[in-house]
Parts: sequence; structure tokens; C-alpha cells
Amino acid sequence: MPAVRQPEPPPVGNSPTCPKCDEPMQAVGAMPTILDALNRAERCRDLAEECRRLAATSLSAQMRTRYSRMAEHYSTLAEAEEHGHISLRRSAASTAPT
Repeated sequence: MPAVRQPEPPPVGNSPTCPKCDEPMQAVGAMPTILDALNRAERCRDLAEECRRLAATSLSAQMRTRYSRMAEHYSTLAEAEEHGHISLRRSAASTAPT
């Protein structure tokens, strides 16, 4: 009986990268699709709405502020996903509290 040849794993360092930001792609050989970005944008909008609701019903001023900031962050992420690929690390760094 002939031996079954197993596929070789891709060499380290040769994973596909995003053509815009040179970040490694999440799945080897997979390119993100517009549908993926729209699904992520929708999920971010849903999370932003939930944070707004929690901010409106929180008794603590500190928690209202925190949830409001989270809502703003999720809204920004949703917009970015709709307008194209971004590096989440760069987005998080630009919106981090100082």
C-alpha cells in the first residue's frame, strides 16, 4: 500500500500579509472579504448600542463614562471596518485614554 503524503505546513515567515498595512493575515491563504468586514462592522455597532444602553442605566458616574467611551470606540471600529481594513492595534493605540 502506498504511503499517504501529508501536506507540509507553510514555512514560518511566509504567511500572507495585508497589502495595505503589511500585518499578517489571520488565516494562512485566506483573504478577508467584504462580507467579513461588514459582519464585523455590524457586530461593533451592536456592541456600541449595548454600551450606550448600559451607560444610560448605570448608577455610577464612573461606569457611565466607561461605557460611553466603549460605545465611542466600538462605533469608530464599525466605521473603520466599513471603510476598509485597519490595524486594530493602531486604532486601539490612537483611542487609548491618556
